[in-house]
Amino acid sequence: MALPRRRADDKHDARSGDRSDWHAHYEIENPADVDAYVSRYPSLPPILKRAPGEIAAAFDEGVRLVLRHEVDPEDCPPSDYLVVDILVAHDDEGIMERLYRFEDAWWLDAFPRDGAVVVFMPHSA
Repeated sequence: MALPRRRADDKHDARSGDRSDWHAHYEIENPADVDAYVSRYPSLPPILKRAPGEIAAAFDEGVRLVLRHEVDPEDCPPSDYLVVDILVAHDDEGIMERLYRFEDAWWLDAFPRDGAVVVFMPHSA
């Protein structure tokens, strides 16, 4: 007879491992919807895990990351995607330049090729 899995054993489960790897880096507005979207695309957990470090490199430390799932009902059929709001602590005139730096340094190469869509949106907090 097999022993029941203990909670500590969950870290060995791929899905639980992905959860602990990236969730802590974001304020997640709609966690169930985000998790459902991420579970459809195997490319997303490693991207969501690495993105905070890449964002910090381009935007400097002290950014807040808010992650949410959105659906565009005007698309036919409606399309869904993830949005990462990058909230910088100060009003920064070069905010779009920093986004372009992030895209050039990492995002264009890391962009998922399995149909997942992630949009990074910088904002002054």
